[in-house]
Amino acid sequence: MKSNLSIAPNGSIIVVKRERDFFLLAPVLAVMRIVGESVLMAWMLLFLVLLTGRMPQVNAQNAPPQNALPQNNQAVSRTVQGADGKSVVITNTSRIVTAGGAVTEIVFALGMGGNVVATDLSSTFPEQVRKLPQIGYWRTLAAEGLLSMKPTLIILPTEAGPPNVIEQLKASGVPVLVVPSEYSADGAKEKIRRIAQALGKEKEAAAVIQQLETDIATAKQLVSRTTSRPRVLSIYARGAKTMLISGKKTLSFEMVQLAGGVNAVTEFDGTKPVTAEAVVGIAPEVLLMTTHGAESLGGTAQAITAIPGMELTPAGKNKRVVTVDDLALLGFGPRMGKALIELTQELHPELVAKKQVSSPTLPVKAAR
Repeated sequence: MKSNLSIAPNGSIIVVKRERDFFLLAPVLAVMRIVGESVLMAWMLLFLVLLTGRMPQVNAQNAPPQNALPQNNQAVSRTVQGADGKSVVITNTSRIVTAGGAVTEIVFALGMGGNVVATDLSSTFPEQVRKLPQIGYWRTLAAEGLLSMKPTLIILPTEAGPPNVIEQLKASGVPVLVVPSEYSADGAKEKIRRIAQALGKEKEAAAVIQQLETDIATAKQLVSRTTSRPRVLSIYARGAKTMLISGKKTLSFEMVQLAGGVNAVTEFDGTKPVTAEAVVGIAPEVLLMTTHGAESLGGTAQAITAIPGMELTPAGKNKRVVTVDDLALLGFGPRMGKALIELTQELHPELVAKKQVSSPTLPVKAAR
């Protein structure tokens, strides 16, 4: 290393390093300082750990969200027993696909409608359901179309099908919850409870069930005040060429009985095509139809009772046709009680004259 020599006043020789050589030592000194500070910080941290017994934690409120879930989704694992006997583990409800109008209506009633990404053709309530993508009809589903919606949970009634498609859906790895379809007041409540358990909405379900029970109790009270027992013929129609009458073990049969009416057909179970001669022989006093069914036949009592055979019945002569919202009458969901109140009022003249209870949210009326 080169240096300059100088003589001190006392005669000693002083070695003076050049300025540029001094700067060569600066990086080394900086590194030594950093290392020293790091060691000091490490000792301080170790002292803190020994003092408090735990590592310092980041404030969770200030931490950036990771894999944030939608507002209505519950990041909690739940195991729910399906009506098919299968236990379903549910961890994500951010993308729900529903099939069956009552199932969809229940999900919305529980406050989870915002997580529904697709429904089937039978799902018509509430109104916003109609804007969602469709997966077909719940009895004739296709696995490819349904899975293309990328669901994290699929909810179906027991009658959903065909069976091979349901098996494909279960094999896909997506949780598939099959809910019971017992068509009674108790069955409706159990359906609500089962779906609520899957969605973590038990509190909301209690309120929905309480309202349902209140409505059913009101309907029973109305029936107790009646004296008439009209013979009711339930007709399923999708145009004049598709008309079926309902016998025992049908949804409308149960509703008519609960409303204090007498089912005009008890000779068979399910539904059968009807002929003009058969209608005359049945001689119903009231014709009961869903709103869409009545619309497919003209939408008025005059048009419906003009169908061959109908005009010769007591119902046809008196133009007594009652129409009820399809899903409210046949879905056995949250609005079952309200449908029952309205149906009771329409079947019994003594209540129609001065309605005891109004239900403006339910489109139930007598066809005029």
